[in-house]
Amino acid sequence: MLFILLVLLSGCGGKEGDGGGSTNLPATTGQLQSIQLTASSTINPCVLVPLTATAYYTDGTSAQVTNQIQWGVDATTPFAVVSASGVLTGFAQGAATVYGYAGN
Repeated sequence: MLFILLVLLSGCGGKEGDGGGSTNLPATTGQLQSIQLTASSTINPCVLVPLTATAYYTDGTSAQVTNQIQWGVDATTPFAVVSASGVLTGFAQGAATVYGYAGN
């Protein structure tokens, strides 16, 4: 499954690479219905902002799955990077699309 979080950013310098992570989602009696990606605060230049991924299942349960998501940023957008653990860093003015992948 692919989930997208659009992030607006403004000026900063530097750039780091992005990374991936494990894709094993928690066990539940329900099937995965959706995953919500959220930022812990407004994205400002040169500030590390943890992202959170929450999985919602058809049985009504939910689970925090941030460390099971493979994070990425649109390669054509040079405004931000996201680490394997889901920490976003903006470093230039513009917009960036952040992706979270789960499963196969």
